[in-house]
Amino acid sequence: MTVVGVVRTLNEDDIIESVLRHHLVEMDQIIVLDDGSNDRTVEIVKGLIDERMPIELIERRCVIFDESNRNTFLFDYARSKYDAAWVIFFDADEFIDMRGVGVPLRSYLQAVGPDVDGIQVRLVNYIDAASDDADEIVVPRRMVWRHKTPHDVHKIMMRALPGVTIHAGNHNAHRESGKALNVVQEPDIVLAHYPRRSGWHDIYKWVIGRLKITAAGARETSAGRGSHYIAPFELLMNRPAELLGSGYFFNPEPDLAIMERNPIAYAGGDLSFTHKTDYKMKCISMVLKYSMELATEFGHLVDTNEAVRARVAQGLRIDK
Repeated sequence: MTVVGVVRTLNEDDIIESVLRHHLVEMDQIIVLDDGSNDRTVEIVKGLIDERMPIELIERRCVIFDESNRNTFLFDYARSKYDAAWVIFFDADEFIDMRGVGVPLRSYLQAVGPDVDGIQVRLVNYIDAASDDADEIVVPRRMVWRHKTPHDVHKIMMRALPGVTIHAGNHNAHRESGKALNVVQEPDIVLAHYPRRSGWHDIYKWVIGRLKITAAGARETSAGRGSHYIAPFELLMNRPAELLGSGYFFNPEPDLAIMERNPIAYAGGDLSFTHKTDYKMKCISMVLKYSMELATEFGHLVDTNEAVRARVAQGLRIDK
């Protein structure tokens, strides 16, 4: 049984090596689709490939929101090229945690009945804390505080069936024929999620995430894509002092009423290519580089599209 992991990356050089090493213990192959990272993410993935790890890297720059199309491409690619039996979706900041079922992922999947098409697992969020060891570059070793209760957000593991579309966010899937998939939920497997490795990391995710969805146009914004970015983005844009002047935002303490110290059993070992990250400097660099990408794309449209040039000219016109 061939188990293939698929992951999309964007500016994840602080965590990508550890997440790939961890999952290769459970999977035969991992396909990485990089959406246009401006940090060392691609360099790190290529370093792992040079070590003959079973990783394939695909680079396809994307400056707007285009998740379902890319997720479905990865699913079909894993099935057609690697003859996958199961395709495991995870983000670059998510680590599969099998402690709840007590068996490796492969053993679990081999016991799944043939009538089951997909399995949904929940996310449990790990949060940075003031007490974290800042010198530890392996994120799941550094960040050990998590919410006691997993969140009601699911990611999917899919049997490699033809004619299936994977939804944005890897939350679910459907058959293109309309015939229902049998997708079940497994409460004892979780994805340990490290969505915020620093306050500065949070900031550049909000900014780039909100701009990508806005740049994708009304179809995505009206569908509510990235709605969780809206409030923090507007706070940062309109009242930045409330955030940037907050000591707690940058040095949080775990709320013991809802959080617990519960590190995952990280399986990936030590890292070879990852550097210690200065998240403040990275925030500034990532926001500026993405802003330049958007401006470059707009400039290309102005250069090559007469309708765009006419609209720009109309907007610049001053009528007496």
